[in-house]
Amino acid sequence: MPDARTSGVSDDNAVLVVEDDRAMALMLVDLLQESGYPATAAHGVAEALERLERDRFVVIVSDLQMAPLSGMELLGLLEERAVTTPVILMSAFPGPDVETQALARGARAFLAKPFETAQLLELVANLAPAPSNTPPRSPIC
Repeated sequence: MPDARTSGVSDDNAVLVVEDDRAMALMLVDLLQESGYPATAAHGVAEALERLERDRFVVIVSDLQMAPLSGMELLGLLEERAVTTPVILMSAFPGPDVETQALARGARAFLAKPFETAQLLELVANLAPAPSNTPPRSPIC
């Protein structure tokens, strides 16, 4: 039986984690799943693009520094393909220029590593529907 952390998902509030560090990818997928978000990992940009062709995701959480293609290059490829799924870009090497460039290239949020898990979950919650195992979030006024 395939592992839900790395196989396709077909849920209305699924999250795609794009991270070439397999341990980090699985930790993020586990965190999201424990919080009620169906999630799966792609271990690079090429794999992420393949998954986006066959599955629907409401949020993409991507690392910035990956090889051979970076998270910044992923943003460009998503734009070329008219993919409108919001992207949270994260980096262990943040800086004002990097964050500004990421947001200008289409990222909806930027997260500096290391981060508190609550920070990631708050960003995902702001961009995705409520997880299926929790009541809907009340609107913020």
